[in-house]
Amino acid sequence: MYSVVSEHDITFFTYDPLKGPIAQVYQIKDDVTQLYNWTLSPDGTMIAIAKGKWGEEEARIHLVRLNGGPDRWLNLTGWHGLESLDWAADSKGLWGASTGERENALLHIDLQGNVKVVWRPKKLNVGWAIPSRDGRYLALHVNSGSANAWMLERP
Repeated sequence: MYSVVSEHDITFFTYDPLKGPIAQVYQIKDDVTQLYNWTLSPDGTMIAIAKGKWGEEEARIHLVRLNGGPDRWLNLTGWHGLESLDWAADSKGLWGASTGERENALLHIDLQGNVKVVWRPKKLNVGWAIPSRDGRYLALHVNSGSANAWMLERP
């Protein structure tokens, strides 16, 4: 999968490394396409799309099935934006980073839209979380004044 962002839309395509582009699978028309985050599920059956938002509108994630099944929306009650979006290793949930002027949080979001705060860093800003293939570890991007590596195990 890859996306092409233009001034008024973002278009998603499948891709075969031997044959090149295969087909357009989805398109979003919007005047602020650069604010979208998306991620392909590890099992390759869905893309999750979220628009990074600030303000009063609640965050939403659009789940688009690539096999022709129905799309779904996850409404994240109480959250007003997502900086990033990445699938969990088991394709049963998503990792997201909330937006916030003073602080943000690392979130785990299940496929019913239930949100669990996993980490709320102090004086730092978590940008994204990418799981290891076995789901036991997360690679985190954290903005700070120094560089460091941490290893966190998920219970």
